[in-house]
Amino acid sequence: MNKVLILSCGTGGGHNSAALAIEEALKEKGIEANFVEYLSIINVKIKNRY
Repeated sequence: MNKVLILSCGTGGGHNSAALAIEEALKEKGIEANFVEYLSIINVKIKNRY
């Protein structure tokens, strides 16, 4: 089975929206996909600036 990890950065410009749309489209095709906002992994303090 194919698996896809989609990393995005929510700093404006619609990156997360695009990533979520990709995740949804992949899942509709039966591909396991997971979206992660990478700033939440790296540093919460940085994420809270945006």
